[in-house]
Amino acid sequence: MAMSTRGRLVLGLGVWLSSCGDPGAPASGATETTAPRYSLRDLGTFPGGDSSVALGINAAGVVVGRSNAAPASRCMKPFRVAPGGPMEELSGTAGQACGMGIAINDAGKIVSAVSAPRGSFASAWPTAMNDSGQVAVTDWHGSTVSAFLYADSTGLQALPTPHGEMAFTHGIAVNGDVLGGFAIEPGVLRAARWRTGAGGHVAQNLNDLLPPNSGWVLERARAANAHSIAGTGTLNGQARGFLMDQQSGSIRDLGAVVPAGGAIFTAAINAANVMVGSLRTDRERAFVATDDRGVEWLEELIAPGTGWTILSASALNDAGQIVGRAQHDGQVHGVLIVPR
Repeated sequence: MAMSTRGRLVLGLGVWLSSCGDPGAPASGATETTAPRYSLRDLGTFPGGDSSVALGINAAGVVVGRSNAAPASRCMKPFRVAPGGPMEELSGTAGQACGMGIAINDAGKIVSAVSAPRGSFASAWPTAMNDSGQVAVTDWHGSTVSAFLYADSTGLQALPTPHGEMAFTHGIAVNGDVLGGFAIEPGVLRAARWRTGAGGHVAQNLNDLLPPNSGWVLERARAANAHSIAGTGTLNGQARGFLMDQQSGSIRDLGAVVPAGGAIFTAAINAANVMVGSLRTDRERAFVATDDRGVEWLEELIAPGTGWTILSASALNDAGQIVGRAQHDGQVHGVLIVPR
């Protein structure tokens, strides 16, 4: 068992225990389709609950997330759902007050944040895990926000922050590169990649890869596959999602129109460059983005008349199975969205 003042990783379980209007238009629209391209499965809640969120999925289709167990309760419990199976509370978390399953890798290892019985969360928060079991972590300590990496072999290690300001993580690549961002001065964020090297991780401002006068300001790197990095920033002053080639630095605008005051979140990317995320304005709307079709709204790709509004997409696997949250009859549940 590896211990730190910020949290505890139970190695046998792979669980991080912490004390713990118009929303815009897609670039290539999903206007009318001849047949639904996705089906939606309601993952439900724990008995007695009325709210859940699905946050992670692995290659086998096992889903993790959080659910409450009482109407209108804000205390959520971490869950696991195997394909075709019921929602189960994560083993090793019973007796904890609240928490969530954040990610599951292809080996079945799960990283979760849970509270102590008194219900308080510690400062360290896992954000992502790769198939090697490495965990990206963001730590809030007073007014300081710092980036960390956890590995079984090394424990919790601080990632360098070049400008001495805040640093945070969002994702981790299969090779151990960490994705996130840091502040170059108070309130000025830049997308970052901490690259794996022989002497440890080296911080890189992704804006340094851009050609001159591109119009882009990259603010957050959120996920990566072997070739590309997905994230968010601004293009000529307007909020945009981006896809960057890791080697050449060439960049593509996802194309979703973000109204003034809105925000776009690219949550995950798979090996085929399929991305998922959400657009938030006066409402939330989940999208899927591909190289050939651009950005499409997920709720327009399921059978019409279901009554579901798909609010967010949190993760996907290489089979294209997507997890997130959706609303139906006033309740928000975790959902599994599967290509037909």
